Amino acid sequence: MLTLLSASITSKEEEAIENTPANLPMRHRIITYIDENLTNPLLGPHSIMQHFHLSRSHLYRAFEPDGGVAKVIRDKRLDLAYRILIDRKGKPTSLKEIAYCCGFNDRTQFTKAFKARFELSPKEAREIGAPLPQAPSGALILHSHLSEQAAKIASEHATTSTKAPPSAPVKP
Repeated sequence: MLTLLSASITSKEEEAIENTPANLPMRHRIITYIDENLTNPLLGPHSIMQHFHLSRSHLYRAFEPDGGVAKVIRDKRLDLAYRILIDRKGKPTSLKEIAYCCGFNDRTQFTKAFKARFELSPKEAREIGAPLPQAPSGALILHSHLSEQAAKIASEHATTSTKAPPSAPVKP
């Protein structure tokens, strides 16, 4: 029983430490690394863990709010593919070439992931030529998180500072 209680407390403390502003620069560095290596088909959680000397659990906790680091990589690759499709409208570039250029191993995997993310096929996206739908970016999510934390701290501070001091005896 004590072991379970201890484990619960420890995991909550680790979670709090993981989400502190001190760890946000590491997350930012990882996102920058992902952006710089997006076209590398070997980019994945394992290569990030090796590059940054991180444990698997630390990496996965850092990207848990985004659905995991693999999802972040896949979504960034799909966004890149979408932009390439739109930029190359009318130019003969095969979907297979775009898939490989964006780090996907095969066209079928790319097409399924693309359709799941954008609810249209790569071919349809190319024909429509509409700009990439705006989804919350990592920076926007981070900004939102920091704003929430600042509001929470301000609220806690306001609550503690508005408490009236004990009343002094009234002199006649």
